[in-house]
Amino acid sequence: MNPAHLHRLTLLDRLLGMRFIHRQLAAAALAIASLVLVAGSPAAAQTLSNVFLKIDGIEGESVHEGHEGEIDIDSWSLGAGAGTGGKPTFQDLHFSKHVDKASPKLLESVANGKHYKSAVLTAEKPGDRPHQYLTITLEDVLISSFFTNQDSSDLPTESVTINFAKITYIYTPQRVDGTADVPIRTCWDIKANRAC
Repeated sequence: MNPAHLHRLTLLDRLLGMRFIHRQLAAAALAIASLVLVAGSPAAAQTLSNVFLKIDGIEGESVHEGHEGEIDIDSWSLGAGAGTGGKPTFQDLHFSKHVDKASPKLLESVANGKHYKSAVLTAEKPGDRPHQYLTITLEDVLISSFFTNQDSSDLPTESVTINFAKITYIYTPQRVDGTADVPIRTCWDIKANRAC
């Protein structure tokens, strides 16, 4: 085969290969753009649960109907374990939130050891008729720790823990028609080590 002809074939192969790569890149860019549009759509951004915390004497910035002035919570955890000698151990309530008007008071409470009468965490399913499915009421509460963190992509976040002497835990199921069913309740007095 003629070397000049071979050179033309190699050049043609390269051009065809480049076109194929360009098509692949264009398809990938289109796929990424589609994902960004879907992720940014209201349906994708809709949360499955809204969580709020109300502490007597500490005002938050929530504007959700029925929870105005409460603290908007991003995540939370709470636990208990079976202790030795029949006495259960309760972990502090841990929650994270974005910095807001409650932040200075929460930090101040850690510093001065102030006790609050109660803190009420509520969780609801959003929608046309929001359903409040969980209510946790803590009594004789102490803000036991406060941490602030920030990366460059968002507002500062805070991790806070609350110690408590009594807990009331209420779960309210939702019927198929959207109405609230009969609440299921439990209560434990940690100091007295007995049910309330």
